[in-house]
Amino acid sequence: MSIFFIAFIYVNVAVGQLTYTAEQHITLGDQIVYSVTNVVNPSLDFKLSGEDITWTYEDLIGTRQDTQRYFDPNDAGYKSSFCLANFYLFNCDSKFSELTNLALVSADSIVLEDFRAENFVRHFHKDVERFSETLLGISVELNGVVLPAGIALDSEDVILRFPFTYGSVDSSESRLDIDLSPLGVEARFIRDRKRLNVVEGYGDLKTPSGHYNEVLKMKTLIYNIDTVRYDTLQLITTITEIEYKWFAKGFAGPVLVARGLIVEGEELIAEMRYQQEAEVSSLPQYNLKSGMILYPNPFSNFIQIKGMREPISRIELYNLNGHLVKSQENVSDQIDVNVDLRSGVYIVKIDLENGHQVTYQMLKI
Repeated sequence: MSIFFIAFIYVNVAVGQLTYTAEQHITLGDQIVYSVTNVVNPSLDFKLSGEDITWTYEDLIGTRQDTQRYFDPNDAGYKSSFCLANFYLFNCDSKFSELTNLALVSADSIVLEDFRAENFVRHFHKDVERFSETLLGISVELNGVVLPAGIALDSEDVILRFPFTYGSVDSSESRLDIDLSPLGVEARFIRDRKRLNVVEGYGDLKTPSGHYNEVLKMKTLIYNIDTVRYDTLQLITTITEIEYKWFAKGFAGPVLVARGLIVEGEELIAEMRYQQEAEVSSLPQYNLKSGMILYPNPFSNFIQIKGMREPISRIELYNLNGHLVKSQENVSDQIDVNVDLRSGVYIVKIDLENGHQVTYQMLKI
């Protein structure tokens, strides 16, 4: 009886422990809107760790938005150049699919005297065991001609290993070698990287977006050795990055990120970002009060309405600054939003003829 009791307690503790799995993480079609600030209060404590912790960052003020949209790598424009560079002439589709199944546009660019590299697209591969960066797509402009280059990492950068829970520790080493000499540019960039992840806390998190009850906190140290060669010049730099990430139950990707550098042993956090709205797999918005479903979410030129119990008298769209950007009356089953709206989160306010009012949050792409 005592053995059974001990086993019962162990199983319930193990099952009840907060765990982040691959199924919860980012997948194809996800779009996440972050509020970002580069003005970080030096008094903020990021080292707080342990069990049943409450992290409070409610006073953050975002100064800009960053929308991350994960799309099909086949649409990124770097598949053909990757296959040609690796002589995958008859098995291009299968080799590319083995390497990557998610893509994300990056804001990075490189400008030197006689060439420019831009249109960076990061390529990832996610499976049940890990989420890794595997390929970098860049467009090189040389003498007015733009050449795409899909460059696979020599060894993938394993960003996350699944599943992870409080106390999980993992590390990985990766190498990115961008050699532009085949394109006629005597330039090369090599990054040797070591990544160390430690899940050092769990508990509650408060941000300007709300209160998250079940959160895991991960600390990541990233050791980089960067080698840049351009003509006869060679420069080697060593940089140590630090990231704190909070993962909440029910949300894809971290809901809060603090990142910076370690300089002379001191942590200098230079950026914080928190999710405004996490949209996973284009789930529709549903309101229990009205029974209405609004879809697709994210939307582009229109929003469909399904399941109306009461006639609609008026619909209004507001941006996050509270400005009215669209209004429509005599609505049946579709909202026409074919107007010049920026990508981002919008509030849809619906007035019903019975006097009730319902609201939804929707993403515009």
